[in-house]
Amino acid sequence: MRARSGGFSLIELMVAVTLALITVIVVMQVLTVYEARRRTTTAANDSEIGASVGLHMIEREVRMAGAGLTLPAGFVCAGGVNIFHGGATISDGQPLAPLSIVDGGAGPDRIRVLRSDSEFGVAPATIVQNMANASSVITVNSSVGLSAGDLALVGGAEGTKTCTLIQMSDAPDALANGWELSHSPVAAAPYNPAAPGAAFSDAPSYEVGDIVVNLGRLGLRAYGVVCNDGGAPAASNTCDLASWDAIAGPANPALAQADSITPQVVNLQAQYGVAPANSQTVNEW
Repeated sequence: MRARSGGFSLIELMVAVTLALITVIVVMQVLTVYEARRRTTTAANDSEIGASVGLHMIEREVRMAGAGLTLPAGFVCAGGVNIFHGGATISDGQPLAPLSIVDGGAGPDRIRVLRSDSEFGVAPATIVQNMANASSVITVNSSVGLSAGDLALVGGAEGTKTCTLIQMSDAPDALANGWELSHSPVAAAPYNPAAPGAAFSDAPSYEVGDIVVNLGRLGLRAYGVVCNDGGAPAASNTCDLASWDAIAGPANPALAQADSITPQVVNLQAQYGVAPANSQTVNEW
C-alpha cells in the first residue's frame, strides 16, 4: 500500500492567503490613518509652538518700541521726521510713531517698530555748537557709542523740532570741546542727501542744546508675513513670519530679503485698544 501524503490542500492555501491579505490591508489602513493623525497633530503642535515663538518675539519688540526716543515732554520727534535713502525722500517731515499697525485689509497686517538697539540710545548726546547749515558736521558733547554706518536721530531737546535721520559716514572725531559727527552723502551712507534743502521742505540746522540719539543699526523695522515669492499667502508658496528694514528694504519683500522669525505662518492680525481720557481701562478696539 502507498502511504497517504499529509499537508494542505490548494483550497486551504488560497483561503489562508486571502485571510492574510485582508489582515494586511486592514493593518495598513489602520497604520495609514494613524500616521495621518500623527502628522496632523505634530504639524498642529509645531504651528502652535512657532506661533508662540513669533508672538513672543513681536511682543518683545513692541515693548521696546520708542526705546531711546522719549523725553520728559514726550516723543523726541513729535514734530515729524526727515528721512532720505538711496536717492529718494522717504519722509518729508511726516510724523513717525514708535509703533504703528499697517492694516492689510483682507490680507495679513504689518507692525512697524522704531527704536534704538544701541546701549547708548537712552543717553543722547547734546549739541554744543550751532550748525552752519543742514549739511554741516554736528558737534556734540559725547560720541554716545556711534561708529561709521550707525544711524542717529537729530532733534530738539523739547521734541518740538522736525527730526532728521542721519547716517554716520565716518567714526566720530574727537575735539578739545567734544566730538564731530560727519554725515556726508557717500556710498556707504545712503541715508544722507547731498542737498538736504532740496530733499526736505524743512531741513533744520540744529543748535546748541539740541540732541542726537544713537539708533545703532536698527532704525525702523517691519514685522509681518513674508512669502518666498514676495506675494500674498497662497497654496502655491511658502510663508514665514519675518522682519525687514522698513526704510531700506522693499515694500513687499520676498523671504530672501527678510529675516525669518518662525516658519509656516500665513496670517497676522493686529489690533490696538483705546482707553478713555485719564483712564487705563481699554473699552474699544
